[in-house]
Amino acid sequence: MKRRELLLYGLGLAAQRAEALGDMLRVASIQHDVEAWIALQVLAAIYQRAGLRMEPVMVPPVRASVSIATGDADAELMRPLSYASDHPELLRVPTPFYRVYVHAYWLPGQDITINSTADLHRYSVGIVRGLASARDVAASAPGFTPIYAVNHEQLCRMLRAGHVQVAMDTRLRMQHMLHEQGLDAAHSSPELARFDLYHWLGKRFAADVPRIDAAIRAFGPAELERMALQGLETAKKMKPGEF
Repeated sequence: MKRRELLLYGLGLAAQRAEALGDMLRVASIQHDVEAWIALQVLAAIYQRAGLRMEPVMVPPVRASVSIATGDADAELMRPLSYASDHPELLRVPTPFYRVYVHAYWLPGQDITINSTADLHRYSVGIVRGLASARDVAASAPGFTPIYAVNHEQLCRMLRAGHVQVAMDTRLRMQHMLHEQGLDAAHSSPELARFDLYHWLGKRFAADVPRIDAAIRAFGPAELERMALQGLETAKKMKPGEF
C-alpha cells in the first residue's frame, strides 16, 4: 500500500465519512514523525465530529511554519500557545486538542535515578536538536547541557551505544522509537514536563474555529488521550517510514 493511501487508511477515512460535508481544509503536518501521525488521527476524529473534511499535507519541519503563508495549506496541525507571537496571521482554536509529556529514558542495568529536571545534570543526556519540548525542559534544568542528536533514530542509537546515558523526548514518540529499536525494556523517569498543543487555521477559515473547538470540548481530555494512546499502538504495528 502506498504511503499516502496508508495514511488515509490510518485516519479511518474520516474525511470521506463526515456526516455533514463542510469546508475541506488542507492541514500541514510534519512528515515521517510518529507524534504528528498520532495527532493526525486525533484531529481527523475532531474534524469528523465538527462536520468538516481534512486533507493532510505532509511537509518537512522547516516548511510547516510557512505552509499557510505560501498557500500550500489552510491549517497547521499543532503548535504551542507561544506560536501566536510570531504568527499573528493565524487563528488558534481556543481549546488544546493534544498534549505531549516529556520523560527521560535509560537502558536497564544503569545506576540512574531521575525524578525531576534537577537530576539531569548528573548524567549525559541526549535530545533531538530543534525539538521544542525537550529543548525547553533542558533550558529549565539547572547546570545541565544536553548532547544533541540530529533525529530520533540517532538518539536511540546513541543510547544503545552508550554515547549518552539518558535520552529525553516526548513519551509517545520515544516509546515508539524504543519499540522500533527493540528497547522496550528501557526505564523511564516520571513526567518531567507537559505541553498543551493547539490547532491553527488561516484567517479565511475563521467560521470553522468555533466548530472545531466545540468538537474538541465534546470529546474531552480523557477521550482525546485515549485516542492518542490507540494511535501509538497502531503506529507500533507499522513499518518504519509508513507515516
